[in-house]
Amino acid sequence: MNERLEELRALQILEQMSRTTVFTDALERGAMAPIRFGRDFVSAPIETTGNFISGVGRTIRGVASGVRGAVTDRDGPPARDPLFERIVGITSTERELAAQLGVDPHSDYVPLRTGLADVAHVSVAGGFSISAAISAIPGGAGVVASYSSTGATYSYETEGLSSGQIIDLVMEKLLTLGVAEETAERFTDNAWYSPTDLYAVAVSLENLAAENSEGFITLAADAGSFDIANFQRHRAELLASDVVRESLGVLGEFVVVSGVALNRNAAGRLVAVFPFDVVSWTYATQEVVIPLGEGIADLGEPDAPIFAMTGDLIPNANAQLRQLGWWLASLK
Repeated sequence: MNERLEELRALQILEQMSRTTVFTDALERGAMAPIRFGRDFVSAPIETTGNFISGVGRTIRGVASGVRGAVTDRDGPPARDPLFERIVGITSTERELAAQLGVDPHSDYVPLRTGLADVAHVSVAGGFSISAAISAIPGGAGVVASYSSTGATYSYETEGLSSGQIIDLVMEKLLTLGVAEETAERFTDNAWYSPTDLYAVAVSLENLAAENSEGFITLAADAGSFDIANFQRHRAELLASDVVRESLGVLGEFVVVSGVALNRNAAGRLVAVFPFDVVSWTYATQEVVIPLGEGIADLGEPDAPIFAMTGDLIPNANAQLRQLGWWLASLK
């Protein structure tokens, strides 16, 4: 939801751009029709918002299973740098605009993705710069500079790079981490991840520096929807975060158990780290946790595994996890 809030703010700024004299003059020069932001919100709100609300249950059920092709979102993943738009400079303009707004140019949020593309088309056809459009907004650069989202960090790190160049960089990082080339290619070919997502996962694993990154990427490559791809990205970022390091110590090698990539801490204890806001003991939770516990038992681990998450455990989930032998940790 924090990401969606940033994307909604970016969409508001794009709409402000479309009302400036600089923009309307560019429309005239390019002989283009006015852009009607939010034109479908009233007539088709669900189709327009696309993936505004994630399928949480679907995400949980997909965590521990291969889901390539199992779930297909309505609109599908956005194309990466179409040839025509790359040649005429539209996609590079989209990336520049997204970097200024601190959002992912390949966002799965349909209105934002459409807004970025529309403004980029007008910019190229009408011959005006993104900086000129931003300066024309009341508050201008000050409004844009206030962005501090995670997307902004990665956008600036990859600014000026095409999707293909970002993917090449991701491949290089993964191969250095010991991920097999075939596995790395399967991951980067999965269009449910935006290039920014791929880069975020690769950088996070690079910072974590755990053995057997192959195990994590093998599972991440099977994401079959935006929800699963987003989950894998945020999990990778969480594993490499200061919050985890301060609470659980440095995490070591990945150990794949029952379709989930766990880690070992410095003491050799298995740790399951999840970016969950809240967990209740539902059927979907049982589908993941019970087989996971059975898989750990089969390994003959001497110590109880650690279940760590960023949010809250509903009392029934807390009791069930303890009964199954988990040691619980909070990452708040």
